[in-house]
Parts: sequence; C-alpha cells; structure tokens
Amino acid sequence: VLAAAWTTRRLLGHTRNVPLALAALHLPRSPVRGGASVATIGAAIAIATGLAVLVGSFQGAWIGWVEQHFAADLFVGTGGRVRLLAGPPMAASVAETVREIPGVATVEPFRVLPIRLRDRDVFLQGISTSDRLAHGGLPMVDGSLEAAAQALDDGTAVLVSDNLAYQLELGVGDELELPAPTGARRVRVAGTYVDYLGSLDQGAIVVGTTALRRYWHDDSANLLRVWLTPGADPQTVRRRVLERLGTASGYFVLTGRAFVEGIRDVLAQFFRAAWLVIVVAALIGVIGIVNTQVASVLDRSRDNATLRTIGIPARDLARGVFIECGLLGALGGLL
Repeated sequence: VLAAAWTTRRLLGHTRNVPLALAALHLPRSPVRGGASVATIGAAIAIATGLAVLVGSFQGAWIGWVEQHFAADLFVGTGGRVRLLAGPPMAASVAETVREIPGVATVEPFRVLPIRLRDRDVFLQGISTSDRLAHGGLPMVDGSLEAAAQALDDGTAVLVSDNLAYQLELGVGDELELPAPTGARRVRVAGTYVDYLGSLDQGAIVVGTTALRRYWHDDSANLLRVWLTPGADPQTVRRRVLERLGTASGYFVLTGRAFVEGIRDVLAQFFRAAWLVIVVAALIGVIGIVNTQVASVLDRSRDNATLRTIGIPARDLARGVFIECGLLGALGGLL
C-alpha cells in the first residue's frame, strides 16, 4: 500500500483535480488498514476465481461425459420417469421387441447391479461391448476397450471406474475376486474408465453382457440405447416404440437431444448453488473494503470538517474516498 501511495503521489502530486489529490494524500495515512482492505479483496477475488475455475472445469467435464455417455438416437426405460441412476430393470424381451420396430438399427442394453467388493458396496455394470465399440466406446483413463472387449465377454477381465481404482489402488493387470451366483470369479483389471454418474462415489466394475448372463444369470437392462437407421425420423420411431410397448405399461421413450437437455437442466440447477458461493466470496471483498473505508472516513471527520471550512465541496470529498477505494480495490485485484 505504501508503494502504491508513493507511486500515486508521484503521478498526481501536481494535479489540480481535488478528488485525485485527496485520494493520493489519504492513501498512505493508514497503511495497515489499507493493507487489510487489499488483503481482504485479494483473498476474496482469489477464492472466487479458484471456485469459478473449479466449477467451470467440473461442469464442462460433466457435460462432455454426458454427451458421450448418452450419445444415442433414442433412450428407452421403465418406471414412468427418467432416473439418472439405474431405473427399474426391463426383461430382455423388451430389447428384442424394440429391435423389430421399423427404423431401428441396433439396441444397446445397459445394466447396473449392486454387489459387494472387499466389504464395500459397488456397482456391476453390464455393457454390450460390440455396440459400445461401434458407437464411441468408453472414456478410458488407462487401457483400451477394444483390446479388452473379448476378455470382458469371456468373464476373465473387467474394467474399473477411475474413482474405484483410486480408492482400492488398482491398476491394469491387477486381479479382483468378484462375487457371483455361480461362485467367486477371479478376474483381471484390463483398464480404467471415467464414470461420473452410474457409480456415484462408490465405484463401478464393467463386464460384458455375455459374461453377465453366464455368471450372474442376468440378461435384463435398466436402459436401452437405441440407434436408428440413416434417415429415420426420431419422433416417428419414438411413437412406434411407445405404441408397441404400450403407453400404459410405464415405459418412457426419449430422443437423445431431449435426454441430454434434461440432464443439462438438472446439472444447471446443481451448479447454480456453486456459482452462488462464488458471488458470496466476491461480496466478502466488497464488504471488507466498505468497512475499512467507513472507519477511515470516520477517523478523518476533523480533517474533512476543516476541508469543508476552507471551501472543498462535499462531493469532492466523497469522490476522493471513492477513488481511494478504487485504488485499493485495483491493488487487491491485481495481487
């Protein structure tokens, strides 16, 4: 603050502008108090900037993952409403019924089962490796879905979500013992992938649908990703699917655009609270400088009275205080 005051006085020492001269005069009079203002503003802006970068990065990563994970023409589920986590399971016959509808090219089932691994709850996810490879794969952190596909279907290897791999200190080549109705399965970790939704903070393990059917005796699906033939109208096919499944049976059919936009709205509501925290952090800096400057003005009441007596207008005194606040704020923001 003293360095800024010295620089300001050197630059404005001969000015005839009264508010600027008053600001240059008063800036070094309470360097400790001014320093407190600068520190408060600097800390508040640093916190707000850090939070904005964190929230913006996290939100961008979420949206990017959602657009890749839910990149399909139609989504079919049951339960009467969309659940971002696993909804009620559907029988394998539902997928076969949808496959037969004109305009449908392929149907990719997605299954989630809760299991226990090393005394903790995790999710077992079954994916159709061939369909996943044909439509973008998985966002891998380590390893390759293409290289692991056959082992996933054979039930000799799995993929592990990156959060679970971190928590259990797992890497490619490590072995796991998974509980299954047919007996514990000894499998190898073939890779790690990003999963922001299906695994929450618990973690997930991916196997092929063939292995899920063979060793866990499960061929149902929580969600169907439906891919259409080139030129097929999503709304037309959507109506056909609803007619075939029956609107009174509790199924929902959404276009890919509607599904992703719905998730975007949910995320926007969630991150709105985070952005509010950033606004509060910025307000802390404003409150800090207001408090210190009000105290400074009160301490100068006799000086201000003298200045008023010799003809300095009140508006020039007020402008001088605002300029002084601006200089302290600029210094805090710069730091």
